[in-house]
Amino acid sequence: MTERERKWAIAAMLGQTLLAGSGFTFAHNASKEIPPVIFTFLRMFGASLIFVCYLFFSGSIQKIFLPFKDYFKLSVLALFGVTINQFLFLAGMKYALPANSALLYAMTPLFVMIISIVFLKSEGFSFQKGLGIAMAFTGALIVLFSRGLDFGFGEELWFGNLMILGAVISWAIYISLGKKIMNTLSQPIDSIASTALFMMIGFVQFLPIAIGYFTLNDFITSLQFISPTAWIGFAYVTVLGAAVAYLLLTYAISRLEASKVSIFMNAQPIVAATVSYLTIGERLSALFLIGGSIAIIGIFLTQQKDFFFVKKEIEIDLDRNSRS
Repeated sequence: MTERERKWAIAAMLGQTLLAGSGFTFAHNASKEIPPVIFTFLRMFGASLIFVCYLFFSGSIQKIFLPFKDYFKLSVLALFGVTINQFLFLAGMKYALPANSALLYAMTPLFVMIISIVFLKSEGFSFQKGLGIAMAFTGALIVLFSRGLDFGFGEELWFGNLMILGAVISWAIYISLGKKIMNTLSQPIDSIASTALFMMIGFVQFLPIAIGYFTLNDFITSLQFISPTAWIGFAYVTVLGAAVAYLLLTYAISRLEASKVSIFMNAQPIVAATVSYLTIGERLSALFLIGGSIAIIGIFLTQQKDFFFVKKEIEIDLDRNSRS
């Protein structure tokens, strides 16, 4: 990879971080007016349409035609990564605050690690990982309690936080199972085609819920009272937050080390807090800043190689060099 490509990858990751971090505020604004079921239905449909159009006009539409048994495997991933995740996220954003939600989402690697260690037995445990997990959860608790027991939002804020937490856990399950299931497909499929399939399958899975929730008349009536601000929020999270941000992330991952990508993703709560403060006046208390800092440091520790193991390896190498 050339230096020019590396700079473009860093620029792509920076853009992805800004888009994803800002998306929490736009989702919050839109969720205030668009019912969660309708919002989820429209976003899934819109994102599916964007990816299908891209594949069609790029001449890659044949990539989504797979054997039936592969669709069944992908439906398991779509259930956690799209259907459950998207509904809980958009429903939770109606009540949760953008900065809190971004911090909870930044903890996704922690839940992936816990699933890998406890359930899949695919990853070992170390002191550094345990310390990072403890710090991250401690910081998150400080943030969630930073407004005291009387949040001024009643029980709705807690309800929103719990739904966002559920969305994060479903996303972590999707990530944990993703590589294992994708490797069992009859033929390899690239990230753009697989995302298009996930969105379409998720849309089909969610369709019975949408049909049971509202009639066509209810659907049209609900859309008539939505303000331009909410429509802008919907357009942002569907086009920029889903399609563009994902493409930038895919581009960056193919050219940068995972550790570099994780550093940018850990910055999303900072972006979300800043945008939320500037646009909707979300108050950032000292406890929020302290707790957020502790959580981000903890998340960073869990994503790095074990310090003591690396230190030991360095000492061994130095010893070998001194003997030679």
